[in-house]
Amino acid sequence: MAIFGQLFVSGVAYGAIYALIAVAFSMIYRGSRVINFAQGYFASIGAYAAYAGLTTFHVPYPLAVVFGIVVVIALSLLVERFAFRPLYKAGPLYVIVSSIALTFVMHTAILLIWGARALKLPPMVGGAFWIGGVVISWQQLIVIVGLALSVLVLQFLFRGRIGRAMRAAAENPQVAGLLGIQPRHMVAITFVLSSVLTALAGVLVAPLTYLEPGMGGSLGLIGIVAAIVGGLGNVFGAVAGGFAIGLINALSAYAVGGNFVEIITFSVLLVVLLLRPQGLFGEEGMVSRA
Repeated sequence: MAIFGQLFVSGVAYGAIYALIAVAFSMIYRGSRVINFAQGYFASIGAYAAYAGLTTFHVPYPLAVVFGIVVVIALSLLVERFAFRPLYKAGPLYVIVSSIALTFVMHTAILLIWGARALKLPPMVGGAFWIGGVVISWQQLIVIVGLALSVLVLQFLFRGRIGRAMRAAAENPQVAGLLGIQPRHMVAITFVLSSVLTALAGVLVAPLTYLEPGMGGSLGLIGIVAAIVGGLGNVFGAVAGGFAIGLINALSAYAVGGNFVEIITFSVLLVVLLLRPQGLFGEEGMVSRA
């Protein structure tokens, strides 16, 4: 029984990471109707920047985390301004292709700066505690709390003026412009918020695993799967999809081995797309509007 409790804790912790990235995907899709396939590499660059802050600049851990987030915010704004914005009028497909190209650029940049060997980011708080025979590390608890706080902050923002302006700009940019809302500014704000979530996900997951160049690609793939399963464009659905994929991965790795985890993950995605193309919590009209 304890083994299933341990698998549940591991699945929830990693599910929280996937949920953060899935929410970032959903926010960008909701705000600009495009999918940024480079989002996962924002997570790894945030973690690498935090690692640099700790090891190169020798700043305290909280400042290293802030440094990683700031680096990703600056990078996301540059990407939105110079790699995506000129292509919006050409259509979403061109933006998606640009984001795919960016994944190779970021992967190569990581290799050139930090090399190919795996690096270890220490946990924010070391140690663990026991609950009914199940070991829970403090880092896992921080991951779950980080997701909860992030979702609460987003809900607060979405219910305020910024959230209403973002929704208006996404649904009808022309009318929003007549009301004094700048759609381009709203898209930039969306990219900033999503980059904060993604960088936070990278910094939180790195102590649970290793920093290596392919980390961003893996996180990005699982994050987009979680977002689609939950319902692309729906924050609650993204969180639910993240936890679902995290638990499925943990249980399938125990049951059939780690080599089959990706097969099972994408099989779940295929089943969801066949039965409910808009995702478990997606809107009925979301697919046709995309």
